[in-house]
Amino acid sequence: MTHIFRLSSRWLLLFLSLAILFTGLMVAAYAIPDRWIAQNTANSIEMLESEGFNRYMHVGASDVRMDHFTDRWMLELALRGEEPLLRGAMVPSYTRYWHGYQVYLRPALVLGDYARLRQWNAVAQITLLCILAALLAKRLHTVFAALFGISLASVCWVVVPFSFQFSSVFLIMLVSTILLLSLYDKPWFRKRLPQFFFVVGAITVFIDFLTAPILTLGIPLVILLLLRRRDGQETTVGGFKAIFWQGLAWGSGYASLWAAKWVAASAVLRTNAVGEAVQQVLFRAGVESTSPENYDLPEMNGLGARAIALFRSVDLIVDKRALPVAVVCILAAGVYLLIRARKAGFVVSQLLPFCAVAAIPFIWLAVLGNQTVIHYYFTYRNLQVSVFALLAAMGCLWGFAKEKRNA
Repeated sequence: MTHIFRLSSRWLLLFLSLAILFTGLMVAAYAIPDRWIAQNTANSIEMLESEGFNRYMHVGASDVRMDHFTDRWMLELALRGEEPLLRGAMVPSYTRYWHGYQVYLRPALVLGDYARLRQWNAVAQITLLCILAALLAKRLHTVFAALFGISLASVCWVVVPFSFQFSSVFLIMLVSTILLLSLYDKPWFRKRLPQFFFVVGAITVFIDFLTAPILTLGIPLVILLLLRRRDGQETTVGGFKAIFWQGLAWGSGYASLWAAKWVAASAVLRTNAVGEAVQQVLFRAGVESTSPENYDLPEMNGLGARAIALFRSVDLIVDKRALPVAVVCILAAGVYLLIRARKAGFVVSQLLPFCAVAAIPFIWLAVLGNQTVIHYYFTYRNLQVSVFALLAAMGCLWGFAKEKRNA
Protein backbone atom coordinates (compact mmCIF):
# COMPACT_ATOMS: atom_id res chain seq x y z
CA MET A 1 0.00 0.00 0.00
CA THR A 2 2.83 2.37 0.88
CA HIS A 3 4.52 1.58 -2.43
CA ILE A 4 1.34 2.41 -4.39
CA PHE A 5 0.97 5.68 -2.48
CA ARG A 6 4.56 6.70 -3.20
CA LEU A 7 4.24 5.78 -6.86
CA SER A 8 0.97 7.71 -7.22
CA SER A 9 2.51 10.69 -5.45
CA ARG A 10 5.43 10.75 -7.87
CA TRP A 11 3.14 10.71 -10.92
CA LEU A 12 0.93 13.39 -9.39
CA LEU A 13 3.99 15.52 -8.64
CA LEU A 14 5.17 15.14 -12.24
CA PHE A 15 1.74 16.17 -13.53
CA LEU A 16 1.51 19.21 -11.25
CA SER A 17 5.07 20.25 -12.05
CA LEU A 18 4.35 20.19 -15.77
CA ALA A 19 1.06 22.07 -15.37
CA ILE A 20 2.81 24.78 -13.34
CA LEU A 21 5.73 24.87 -15.77
CA PHE A 22 3.47 25.22 -18.81
CA THR A 23 1.47 27.99 -17.17
CA GLY A 24 4.67 29.79 -16.16
CA LEU A 25 6.11 29.51 -19.67
CA MET A 26 2.94 30.95 -21.19
CA VAL A 27 2.93 33.85 -18.71
CA ALA A 28 6.61 34.52 -19.46
CA ALA A 29 5.97 34.46 -23.21
CA TYR A 30 3.05 36.86 -23.01
CA ALA A 31 4.99 39.16 -20.67
CA ILE A 32 6.86 40.36 -23.78
CA PRO A 33 5.22 43.70 -24.69
CA ASP A 34 3.09 43.66 -27.83
CA ARG A 35 4.90 46.72 -29.15
CA TRP A 36 8.09 44.68 -29.48
CA ILE A 37 6.48 42.24 -31.91
CA ALA A 38 3.65 44.28 -33.48
CA GLN A 39 5.49 45.33 -36.65
CA ASN A 40 7.01 41.92 -37.39
CA THR A 41 3.63 40.30 -36.71
CA ALA A 42 1.89 42.67 -39.13
CA ASN A 43 4.55 42.06 -41.78
CA SER A 44 4.20 38.30 -41.30
CA ILE A 45 0.42 38.35 -41.67
CA GLU A 46 0.73 40.50 -44.78
CA MET A 47 3.20 38.01 -46.23
CA LEU A 48 0.85 35.06 -45.62
CA GLU A 49 -2.07 36.97 -47.13
CA SER A 50 -0.02 37.74 -50.24
CA GLU A 51 0.85 34.04 -50.62
CA GLY A 52 -2.81 33.05 -50.24
CA PHE A 53 -4.44 30.99 -47.52
CA ASN A 54 -5.12 28.05 -49.86
CA ARG A 55 -1.59 27.92 -51.23
CA TYR A 56 -0.25 24.69 -52.70
CA MET A 57 3.45 23.91 -52.95
CA HIS A 58 4.61 21.77 -55.86
CA VAL A 59 6.73 18.84 -54.65
CA GLY A 60 7.75 16.31 -57.29
CA ALA A 61 4.54 15.14 -58.94
CA SER A 62 2.35 16.34 -56.08
CA ASP A 63 0.80 19.63 -55.01
CA VAL A 64 1.00 19.83 -51.21
CA ARG A 65 -1.61 21.97 -49.49
CA MET A 66 -0.31 24.39 -46.87
CA ASP A 67 -2.22 25.78 -43.87
CA HIS A 68 -1.52 29.50 -43.99
CA PHE A 69 -4.91 30.17 -42.39
CA THR A 70 -3.83 28.55 -39.11
CA ASP A 71 -0.40 30.17 -39.33
CA ARG A 72 -2.06 33.58 -39.59
CA TRP A 73 -4.24 32.72 -36.61
CA MET A 74 -1.15 31.74 -34.60
CA LEU A 75 0.36 35.13 -35.41
CA GLU A 76 -2.81 37.00 -34.47
CA LEU A 77 -2.97 35.13 -31.16
CA ALA A 78 0.58 36.25 -30.43
CA LEU A 79 -0.78 39.74 -29.68
CA ARG A 80 -2.17 39.97 -26.16
CA GLY A 81 -3.94 43.29 -26.72
CA GLU A 82 -5.64 44.76 -23.65
CA GLU A 83 -5.92 41.48 -21.78
CA PRO A 84 -4.22 41.26 -18.35
CA LEU A 85 -1.12 39.08 -18.37
CA LEU A 86 -2.59 35.90 -16.83
CA ARG A 87 -5.76 36.08 -18.93
CA GLY A 88 -3.71 36.71 -22.04
CA ALA A 89 -1.58 33.64 -21.28
CA MET A 90 -4.78 31.54 -21.34
CA VAL A 91 -5.49 32.78 -24.91
CA PRO A 92 -9.18 33.65 -24.32
CA SER A 93 -10.22 33.43 -27.99
CA TYR A 94 -9.00 29.84 -28.37
CA THR A 95 -9.02 28.32 -24.91
CA ARG A 96 -9.01 24.59 -25.59
CA TYR A 97 -5.30 24.52 -26.53
CA TRP A 98 -2.26 25.52 -24.48
CA HIS A 99 -0.67 27.39 -27.44
CA GLY A 100 2.77 26.49 -26.16
CA TYR A 101 4.31 27.36 -29.55
CA GLN A 102 4.00 30.98 -28.38
CA VAL A 103 6.88 30.27 -25.97
CA TYR A 104 9.25 30.43 -28.94
CA LEU A 105 7.09 32.26 -31.52
CA ARG A 106 6.71 35.51 -29.53
CA PRO A 107 10.44 35.86 -28.70
CA ALA A 108 11.28 35.00 -32.32
CA LEU A 109 8.93 37.74 -33.55
CA VAL A 110 10.99 40.24 -31.58
CA LEU A 111 13.94 39.37 -33.83
CA GLY A 112 12.35 38.94 -37.23
CA ASP A 113 9.26 38.43 -39.39
CA TYR A 114 7.80 35.25 -40.81
CA ALA A 115 10.28 35.01 -43.67
CA ARG A 116 13.17 35.06 -41.19
CA LEU A 117 11.37 32.61 -38.89
CA ARG A 118 11.03 30.15 -41.76
CA GLN A 119 14.77 30.28 -42.35
CA TRP A 120 15.54 29.68 -38.67
CA ASN A 121 12.99 26.88 -38.52
CA ALA A 122 14.53 25.17 -41.55
CA VAL A 123 18.02 25.42 -40.05
CA ALA A 124 16.78 24.01 -36.72
CA GLN A 125 14.94 21.10 -38.33
CA ILE A 126 17.78 20.20 -40.71
CA THR A 127 20.29 20.35 -37.83
CA LEU A 128 18.11 18.05 -35.72
CA LEU A 129 17.69 15.67 -38.67
CA CYS A 130 21.46 15.47 -39.15
CA ILE A 131 21.96 14.74 -35.45
CA LEU A 132 19.24 12.09 -35.53
CA ALA A 133 20.66 10.45 -38.67
CA ALA A 134 24.11 10.30 -37.07
CA LEU A 135 22.68 8.73 -33.89
CA LEU A 136 20.62 6.19 -35.84
CA ALA A 137 23.74 5.16 -37.74
CA LYS A 138 25.82 4.98 -34.55
CA ARG A 139 23.33 3.31 -32.18
CA LEU A 140 21.58 1.08 -34.72
CA HIS A 141 22.70 1.01 -38.37
CA THR A 142 23.02 3.39 -41.31
CA VAL A 143 20.17 1.49 -42.97
CA PHE A 144 17.72 2.74 -40.34
CA ALA A 145 18.82 6.33 -40.89
CA ALA A 146 18.06 5.87 -44.59
CA LEU A 147 14.70 4.24 -43.84
CA PHE A 148 13.78 7.12 -41.55
CA GLY A 149 14.61 9.51 -44.38
CA ILE A 150 12.30 7.58 -46.71
CA SER A 151 9.50 7.82 -44.14
CA LEU A 152 10.00 11.59 -43.97
CA ALA A 153 9.87 11.84 -47.75
CA SER A 154 6.61 9.89 -47.77
CA VAL A 155 4.85 12.72 -45.89
CA CYS A 156 6.43 15.55 -47.90
CA TRP A 157 8.55 16.77 -45.01
CA VAL A 158 10.27 19.23 -47.34
CA VAL A 159 7.34 21.68 -46.97
CA VAL A 160 7.12 21.36 -43.17
CA PRO A 161 9.66 24.12 -42.34
CA PHE A 162 7.52 26.57 -44.33
CA SER A 163 4.69 26.29 -41.80
CA PHE A 164 4.78 26.81 -38.04
CA GLN A 165 1.53 24.84 -37.80
CA PHE A 166 3.18 21.80 -39.38
CA SER A 167 6.57 22.21 -37.72
CA SER A 168 5.85 22.01 -34.01
CA VAL A 169 5.08 18.30 -33.80
CA PHE A 170 8.11 17.43 -35.96
CA LEU A 171 10.38 19.42 -33.65
CA ILE A 172 9.05 17.50 -30.63
CA MET A 173 9.42 14.18 -32.45
CA LEU A 174 12.99 14.90 -33.53
CA VAL A 175 14.14 16.13 -30.12
CA SER A 176 12.46 13.28 -28.20
CA THR A 177 13.91 10.65 -30.56
CA ILE A 178 17.38 12.17 -30.25
CA LEU A 179 17.09 12.08 -26.46
CA LEU A 180 15.90 8.47 -26.53
CA LEU A 181 18.83 7.37 -28.69
CA SER A 182 21.32 9.40 -26.64
CA LEU A 183 20.19 8.30 -23.18
CA TYR A 184 18.81 4.79 -23.66
CA ASP A 185 22.05 3.06 -22.68
CA LYS A 186 22.06 4.78 -19.29
CA PRO A 187 20.42 2.61 -16.59
CA TRP A 188 18.81 5.57 -14.80
CA PHE A 189 17.04 6.58 -18.03
CA ARG A 190 15.74 3.10 -18.81
CA LYS A 191 14.12 2.98 -15.37
CA ARG A 192 12.31 6.21 -16.19
CA LEU A 193 11.08 5.41 -19.71
CA PRO A 194 7.38 5.78 -18.71
CA GLN A 195 8.09 9.21 -17.25
CA PHE A 196 9.93 10.14 -20.45
CA PHE A 197 6.96 9.17 -22.62
CA PHE A 198 4.59 10.94 -20.20
CA VAL A 199 6.56 14.17 -20.58
CA VAL A 200 6.72 13.78 -24.37
CA GLY A 201 2.93 13.35 -24.52
CA ALA A 202 2.47 16.39 -22.28
CA ILE A 203 4.79 18.57 -24.37
CA THR A 204 2.98 17.42 -27.51
CA VAL A 205 -0.38 18.64 -26.26
CA PHE A 206 1.28 21.81 -24.93
CA ILE A 207 2.52 22.81 -28.39
CA ASP A 208 0.55 20.93 -31.06
CA PHE A 209 -2.86 21.65 -32.66
CA LEU A 210 -3.91 18.02 -33.30
CA THR A 211 -1.88 18.09 -36.51
CA ALA A 212 0.06 14.83 -36.29
CA PRO A 213 0.56 14.08 -32.57
CA ILE A 214 1.06 10.33 -33.10
CA LEU A 215 4.50 11.14 -34.53
CA THR A 216 5.79 11.89 -31.03
CA LEU A 217 4.55 8.50 -29.80
CA GLY A 218 5.04 6.20 -32.77
CA ILE A 219 8.52 7.19 -33.96
CA PRO A 220 10.08 6.84 -30.46
CA LEU A 221 8.25 3.52 -30.05
CA VAL A 222 9.78 2.17 -33.26
CA ILE A 223 13.21 3.33 -32.09
CA LEU A 224 12.58 1.68 -28.70
CA LEU A 225 11.73 -1.63 -30.39
CA LEU A 226 14.89 -1.41 -32.51
CA LEU A 227 17.03 -0.69 -29.45
CA ARG A 228 15.49 -3.65 -27.64
CA ARG A 229 16.34 -5.88 -30.60
CA ARG A 230 19.88 -4.55 -30.62
CA ASP A 231 20.22 -5.54 -26.97
CA GLY A 232 18.76 -9.01 -27.50
CA GLN A 233 15.35 -8.19 -25.98
CA GLU A 234 13.47 -9.18 -29.12
CA THR A 235 10.68 -11.28 -27.55
CA THR A 236 7.24 -10.61 -29.00
CA VAL A 237 5.59 -10.38 -25.58
CA GLY A 238 8.28 -7.97 -24.36
CA GLY A 239 7.73 -5.76 -27.40
CA PHE A 240 3.99 -5.60 -26.82
CA LYS A 241 4.51 -4.81 -23.13
CA ALA A 242 6.84 -1.95 -24.05
CA ILE A 243 4.27 -0.57 -26.51
CA PHE A 244 1.46 -0.85 -23.96
CA TRP A 245 3.22 0.76 -21.00
CA GLN A 246 4.97 3.54 -22.92
CA GLY A 247 1.82 4.19 -24.94
CA LEU A 248 -0.21 4.39 -21.73
CA ALA A 249 2.32 6.83 -20.26
CA TRP A 250 2.29 9.02 -23.40
CA GLY A 251 -1.51 9.00 -23.55
CA SER A 252 -1.77 9.86 -19.86
CA GLY A 253 0.56 12.82 -20.28
CA TYR A 254 -1.30 13.98 -23.37
CA ALA A 255 -4.81 13.68 -21.89
CA SER A 256 -4.10 14.90 -18.36
CA LEU A 257 -2.18 18.01 -19.39
CA TRP A 258 -4.80 18.86 -22.00
CA ALA A 259 -7.52 18.63 -19.34
CA ALA A 260 -5.36 20.74 -17.02
CA LYS A 261 -5.48 23.57 -19.57
CA TRP A 262 -9.27 23.46 -19.67
CA VAL A 263 -9.48 23.64 -15.89
CA ALA A 264 -6.92 26.46 -15.68
CA ALA A 265 -8.69 28.45 -18.42
CA SER A 266 -12.07 27.99 -16.73
CA ALA A 267 -10.68 29.26 -13.43
CA VAL A 268 -8.82 32.27 -14.87
CA LEU A 269 -11.31 33.34 -17.54
CA ARG A 270 -14.46 32.52 -15.53
CA THR A 271 -15.91 30.62 -18.49
CA ASN A 272 -16.90 27.02 -19.10
CA ALA A 273 -13.73 26.15 -21.01
CA VAL A 274 -14.09 22.51 -19.93
CA GLY A 275 -17.54 22.21 -21.49
CA GLU A 276 -16.45 23.90 -24.71
CA ALA A 277 -13.39 21.65 -24.99
CA VAL A 278 -15.39 18.47 -24.34
CA GLN A 279 -17.88 19.50 -27.02
CA GLN A 280 -15.03 19.94 -29.49
CA VAL A 281 -13.50 16.58 -28.58
CA LEU A 282 -16.86 14.85 -29.09
CA PHE A 283 -17.29 16.56 -32.44
CA ARG A 284 -13.77 15.74 -33.65
CA ALA A 285 -14.37 12.11 -32.66
CA GLY A 286 -17.65 12.07 -34.57
CA VAL A 287 -19.83 11.52 -31.49
CA GLU A 288 -21.48 14.90 -32.04
CA SER A 289 -22.47 16.01 -35.55
CA THR A 290 -22.42 19.78 -34.99
CA SER A 291 -19.66 22.20 -34.19
CA PRO A 292 -19.42 25.92 -33.33
CA GLU A 293 -17.18 26.33 -36.40
CA ASN A 294 -20.00 25.08 -38.69
CA TYR A 295 -18.04 22.02 -39.77
CA ASP A 296 -21.21 19.89 -39.55
CA LEU A 297 -21.41 18.99 -43.24
CA PRO A 298 -23.39 15.87 -44.21
CA GLU A 299 -20.45 14.18 -45.88
CA MET A 300 -18.53 14.23 -42.62
CA ASN A 301 -20.84 11.78 -40.88
CA GLY A 302 -20.71 8.00 -40.91
CA LEU A 303 -18.17 5.27 -41.47
CA GLY A 304 -18.12 5.93 -45.21
CA ALA A 305 -16.76 9.43 -44.69
CA ARG A 306 -14.08 8.11 -42.35
CA ALA A 307 -13.07 5.48 -44.89
CA ILE A 308 -12.81 8.17 -47.57
CA ALA A 309 -10.70 10.35 -45.25
CA LEU A 310 -8.34 7.45 -44.54
CA PHE A 311 -8.04 6.76 -48.27
CA ARG A 312 -7.27 10.43 -48.86
CA SER A 313 -4.60 10.20 -46.18
CA VAL A 314 -2.95 7.19 -47.81
CA ASP A 315 -3.32 8.80 -51.23
CA LEU A 316 -1.36 11.84 -50.03
CA ILE A 317 1.55 9.55 -49.12
CA VAL A 318 1.46 7.57 -52.36
CA ASP A 319 -0.20 9.02 -55.46
CA LYS A 320 -3.12 6.77 -56.48
CA ARG A 321 -1.56 6.26 -59.90
CA ALA A 322 1.59 4.88 -58.26
CA LEU A 323 -0.14 3.09 -55.37
CA PRO A 324 -0.46 -0.35 -57.05
CA VAL A 325 3.18 -0.28 -58.14
CA ALA A 326 4.34 0.84 -54.69
CA VAL A 327 2.31 -1.88 -52.94
CA VAL A 328 3.64 -4.59 -55.27
CA CYS A 329 7.25 -3.44 -54.87
CA ILE A 330 7.01 -3.24 -51.07
CA LEU A 331 5.30 -6.62 -50.81
CA ALA A 332 7.87 -8.20 -53.13
CA ALA A 333 10.76 -6.76 -51.12
CA GLY A 334 9.12 -7.81 -47.86
CA VAL A 335 8.49 -11.38 -49.02
CA TYR A 336 12.06 -11.68 -50.35
CA LEU A 337 13.56 -10.45 -47.06
CA LEU A 338 11.20 -12.63 -45.04
CA ILE A 339 12.18 -15.76 -46.97
CA ARG A 340 15.87 -15.00 -46.50
CA ALA A 341 15.43 -14.32 -42.78
CA ARG A 342 13.26 -17.41 -42.26
CA LYS A 343 15.89 -19.60 -43.84
CA ALA A 344 18.37 -18.14 -41.38
CA GLY A 345 16.08 -19.00 -38.43
CA PHE A 346 14.22 -15.73 -37.89
CA VAL A 347 11.06 -15.91 -35.72
CA VAL A 348 8.41 -14.02 -37.70
CA SER A 349 6.30 -13.22 -34.63
CA GLN A 350 9.03 -10.80 -33.54
CA LEU A 351 7.75 -8.41 -36.22
CA LEU A 352 4.26 -8.22 -34.72
CA PRO A 353 5.12 -5.33 -32.34
CA PHE A 354 6.23 -3.27 -35.35
CA CYS A 355 2.91 -4.06 -37.04
CA ALA A 356 1.09 -2.96 -33.89
CA VAL A 357 2.86 0.42 -33.94
CA ALA A 358 2.09 0.74 -37.67
CA ALA A 359 -1.62 0.34 -36.83
CA ILE A 360 -1.70 3.14 -34.22
CA PRO A 361 -2.06 6.06 -36.72
CA PHE A 362 -4.97 4.32 -38.48
CA ILE A 363 -6.73 3.85 -35.15
CA TRP A 364 -6.10 7.50 -34.25
CA LEU A 365 -7.37 8.78 -37.60
CA ALA A 366 -10.45 6.55 -37.43
CA VAL A 367 -11.32 7.52 -33.84
CA LEU A 368 -10.91 11.23 -34.62
CA GLY A 369 -13.14 10.79 -37.65
CA ASN A 370 -14.37 14.34 -38.19
CA GLN A 371 -10.93 15.80 -37.49
CA THR A 372 -9.50 13.47 -40.14
CA VAL A 373 -12.18 14.40 -42.68
CA ILE A 374 -11.81 18.14 -42.13
CA HIS A 375 -8.02 18.32 -41.96
CA TYR A 376 -6.89 15.26 -43.91
CA TYR A 377 -4.39 17.42 -45.83
CA PHE A 378 -2.16 17.58 -42.75
CA THR A 379 -3.39 14.83 -40.39
CA TYR A 380 -2.14 12.26 -42.92
CA ARG A 381 1.39 12.95 -41.63
CA ASN A 382 0.52 10.72 -38.67
CA LEU A 383 1.04 7.89 -41.16
CA GLN A 384 4.78 8.49 -41.19
CA VAL A 385 4.73 6.23 -38.13
CA SER A 386 3.17 3.41 -40.17
CA VAL A 387 5.67 3.84 -42.99
CA PHE A 388 8.67 3.89 -40.65
CA ALA A 389 7.42 0.97 -38.56
CA LEU A 390 6.98 -1.25 -41.61
CA LEU A 391 10.29 -0.17 -43.12
CA ALA A 392 12.01 -0.79 -39.78
CA ALA A 393 10.54 -4.30 -39.71
CA MET A 394 11.99 -4.92 -43.16
CA GLY A 395 15.29 -3.50 -41.93
CA CYS A 396 15.27 -6.04 -39.10
CA LEU A 397 14.76 -8.87 -41.61
CA TRP A 398 17.66 -7.59 -43.70
CA GLY A 399 19.91 -7.21 -40.65
CA PHE A 400 19.12 -10.68 -39.30
CA ALA A 401 19.83 -12.36 -42.62
CA LYS A 402 23.08 -10.41 -43.00
CA GLU A 403 24.25 -11.32 -39.48
CA LYS A 404 23.62 -15.02 -40.04
CA ARG A 405 25.37 -14.93 -43.40
CA ASN A 406 28.46 -13.29 -41.86
CA ALA A 407 28.47 -15.57 -38.81
